[in-house]
Amino acid sequence: MSDEPDGNSDAEPTPPDIAYDTEGWTNRQRAKLTETLLNAGVSHEWSGTDLVVAPANEDYVDDLIYPDRGP
Repeated sequence: MSDEPDGNSDAEPTPPDIAYDTEGWTNRQRAKLTETLLNAGVSHEWSGTDLVVAPANEDYVDDLIYPDRGP
């Protein structure tokens, strides 16, 4: 029996999800964003007007949310 707790102690902690506030957006804009994310296979959820995605999708979603932002 090991002295280590159950689970993989070598695993890195999961980074927190990324939330985007879309309060100023229309329902139509949110629906279009949802459609785009679904078509791209990006896992996401809505918490009120906040779009929540995994950190792995942050760059992709940033480009959708902030299209005028340059590299």
